[in-house]
Amino acid sequence: MDASESSRGRARRAARGRRQRGESEETGSRARARTAAETTRATRAVKRRTAVRDLTETPTAAEETITYGKAASRDPRKAAEEREKLWARLGATKNGASGTSYAHLLDGGARAHGGSAASTSGTRSRGSNRAALRLGFAAHRERFAKGLKCELEEEMALSEKRLNTWTLERLVSEGYAILGMRARYEGMLQRDALVRLTIPFADASDMSPLGRELPYHRFTTGDMVQMSEGDEHDAAGGITGVVALRSMHFITVAVHEDDLARLIETGSKWRVDLSANTVAHDRSLAALVAFSEPGGMPGSSAAPRRTDDRKSSTSYSILQRALLGVPDENGTLEQLANMPPQWAGKEQKQNLAAAIKLVRDPLNPSQRVAVKSATSSSLAVWQGPPGTGKTRTLIAYIGAAVHLASIQRRRGKGPVVLASAASNVAVDNILEGLAKEKFVIDGRPLRVVRLGAPAKVQPWLQELTLDAQIAQHPLGRQAAAMRDAIRGLSGPAYARQRKQATQLELTAAKSILKSVDVVCSTCVGAGDDLLEDLTFPVTVLDEATQCTEPAALIALSKALSAVLVGDSRQLPPTVVSRDAVDAGLQISIFERMERLGVKVSLLDLQYRMHPLIAEFPSQAFYSGKVGSAPTPQDRPIVPGVAWPKPNVPVVFLEINDAECRAPDGNSLYNVEEAKTAITVVKKILASGDLAGPGDIGVISPYAAQVRLLQEEYGVLGTAKRNYLDYTDEDKMKELEIRSVDGFQGREKEVIVLCTVRSNTGGGIGFVDDPRRLNVGITRARRGLIVLGNRRTLSTNEIWRKWFKWIDQYGCALGDYKNFIGR
Repeated sequence: MDASESSRGRARRAARGRRQRGESEETGSRARARTAAETTRATRAVKRRTAVRDLTETPTAAEETITYGKAASRDPRKAAEEREKLWARLGATKNGASGTSYAHLLDGGARAHGGSAASTSGTRSRGSNRAALRLGFAAHRERFAKGLKCELEEEMALSEKRLNTWTLERLVSEGYAILGMRARYEGMLQRDALVRLTIPFADASDMSPLGRELPYHRFTTGDMVQMSEGDEHDAAGGITGVVALRSMHFITVAVHEDDLARLIETGSKWRVDLSANTVAHDRSLAALVAFSEPGGMPGSSAAPRRTDDRKSSTSYSILQRALLGVPDENGTLEQLANMPPQWAGKEQKQNLAAAIKLVRDPLNPSQRVAVKSATSSSLAVWQGPPGTGKTRTLIAYIGAAVHLASIQRRRGKGPVVLASAASNVAVDNILEGLAKEKFVIDGRPLRVVRLGAPAKVQPWLQELTLDAQIAQHPLGRQAAAMRDAIRGLSGPAYARQRKQATQLELTAAKSILKSVDVVCSTCVGAGDDLLEDLTFPVTVLDEATQCTEPAALIALSKALSAVLVGDSRQLPPTVVSRDAVDAGLQISIFERMERLGVKVSLLDLQYRMHPLIAEFPSQAFYSGKVGSAPTPQDRPIVPGVAWPKPNVPVVFLEINDAECRAPDGNSLYNVEEAKTAITVVKKILASGDLAGPGDIGVISPYAAQVRLLQEEYGVLGTAKRNYLDYTDEDKMKELEIRSVDGFQGREKEVIVLCTVRSNTGGGIGFVDDPRRLNVGITRARRGLIVLGNRRTLSTNEIWRKWFKWIDQYGCALGDYKNFIGR
């Protein structure tokens, strides 16, 4: 035994020497966790949690960081090289399964192997617990880094394939490109220039704001686009922008002011392509690395002290360990999640009760339970089925958190809440709710700021954006005056003045962020460098089931505690790579916590739907636990069509015509369904009961059907002068036709759902996903109309249950002509 131990000791010393001399290549997560370089990186991560350059091996390599934002778009080759290096270092380029011994990270039913901390027997030493945690974090990082790599490569490959193999005619016909567009300057949107892109009439002047009706295209608000002069795609010399508005006759794009002069040059014509956006990937990867590091999240010093804790700054925080899902000797995962955060501990009980009372908006019992759980836990998870007021509950919790900070006299310590979500629409819903609630903090209104490109924010919320607030700040006004004085001029002197103006704006931004109570941003937006040095007492993450875990970590890694809000019975994150799905990227952090046994607070009263529209979803997806607040009198049935049962606002219309495959082979459509759906819409509108087409949503799981519906109906409304003129009234003039997936979180008075599938083989593709059905049938307030082929859809169990429910009420029509009165 002595000889054996001596041999092992010599082997360890030899291995340590090789690592120090740089003679061996690190291959496993255990080796990576023990190197001196990792220790150095952990210390740096405390100061700069999302800085990838602080995680490189050498001082030389430290200067070669991942390129973000505009820099990445201007030098994509360098950004790709840096990604490859980081992927390799994180184990994302390995062949075969990653982290298989830590399957329990994704599935609570799987057994842990190899020293996992999932057991709480109490016999394991503290050292082995720390080792197990390190291995767990390494496995987590490796698994999700691989998923991110696969997803980005798939997205870029699809984009490259389109550009390199599709004909120009196909790109245009499939809506990925528009040719012959002319740019017209429309003014400034904070620090971005707005240009209107139109296809001009042959005899129109360059100054005309109108153009021909645009062909079918896939550009929507918030999309990244690249503009190339002429008809050829110019990857290197193109201009990148963000779609601010799409309309029948034009799209409005926000671009960097330096690109404006070239865009609006007289006589120039532009090709516009959907552009790949790597910022989300790079920020997700950086957050994933920071999350895996001891000290990589704030609150490490708040972790329970142990007698052998030498450096609390390099420990894992309470939230960090809870989000990993591997408990330690301190107890179960549920106990870890329920540990009170440092900012709202047990001694704050009296203050917490006072803070909740100050929230004026009354809450129902399940909402009160959810808010109470969040104020006393490091990690709270809320399930919000459709229409149950999750945003309203979030607003109440945010108000309580800010009131508590006020009671604690937490002045001058920066913002209290980071309110984040997967989509811009969800963030704007929170922002609008906070604005309407009119909380009063210490005798003043609640201070809120919205991060992100102004072009992606709803017009009526523009004044709350960071850029708008910078424009009103004294330093911001000084910077704007400097920019106006040198606009259109070039040369070193003017470049220095622009740099000075940028520095003034940066100083103003930091001053604003330190003075507000709440920062609102998307998950990806939370990776902005402006938030790098801020620590939030709490992050609330709405739509937590709709974003990938690495994207969620961008926001979560900045907080001491967190509230996850979502619904695992609705659609998961959109992931295009099968390999990324296999790596677990489609499993949201919400669903993973739910699988691992973290207690979930269910919001159990819905306020959206007629009670009969809500009845089946409650039974099928929520075990009948979700009740309805509206009465039938609150949601009168929409006239204009012949509902089979006058008191039941649900109908299934049988469409037997066969489905067709789109020319690209990737989507499906059904002509008869589309014609019938639009006829139904026109009949309902003719009754005059609704405010306008904007009260109706027509949705389908298939992009080809969405396109056909748009062509069948056309787009109502007139061209607006510019983006800032677009109002709520304009929305009511336009029928909204979108995919089911794109409609999650939305609602309308009437929903028309086209299922498309109609074939002899019984194949229904991703229509068989129960979560997609749940989303599709829970968007309507007063009327739900479903079109499809019963025989085809009935090959799926959940659809058979829905038909059984429909038949119970006698709401199926074999001849849809009876419904529309012909």
